[in-house]
Amino acid sequence: RIRPFRVLKIFASKGETENLISEIRTHPALLGDPIEMAEVMQAAAMKGRTETVSALIEAGVDSNRTAHYKEGCIIQSLMLTPLCVALVKGHAATADCLRERGAVYDIFTAAYLGDLSAVSDFLQEDPELVNMDDPANDVLQTTALHHAVYGGQIDVVGLLFKKGAVVGK
Repeated sequence: RIRPFRVLKIFASKGETENLISEIRTHPALLGDPIEMAEVMQAAAMKGRTETVSALIEAGVDSNRTAHYKEGCIIQSLMLTPLCVALVKGHAATADCLRERGAVYDIFTAAYLGDLSAVSDFLQEDPELVNMDDPANDVLQTTALHHAVYGGQIDVVGLLFKKGAVVGK
């Protein structure tokens, strides 16, 4: 079970789109595991493999499904969408592809990235977002505050507290 996904992640991170799609066509049941396929998608997004991201979406992989993102300390891990990862890594073309194909830029992504203006706009439109769990993350309960803290976005953390964010939510 682990080996096929490991191979897919390697193909995705290297941008070997033809090999990746060939493997998926040979083993279509792999698409039935959304958690593993989210990690495959994230591997492509992290490396800016726009063509691979597009092919995965065409194959049916959810562009909004989160996967573990580890940066630095292995203990520090947060579930992020492929769009957030592409933006963190500065892969604008990949981020544009994801947006064009339905990926959502939300308060959680904005908080992680430190987009103070967007976070403020989201909260002005819907104040309940301040303590809402990230709906893209069905594994862990995480709020915009978690995203801002993990992203090291002190100004966003301050804004969230000012708007009523609760620790331990």
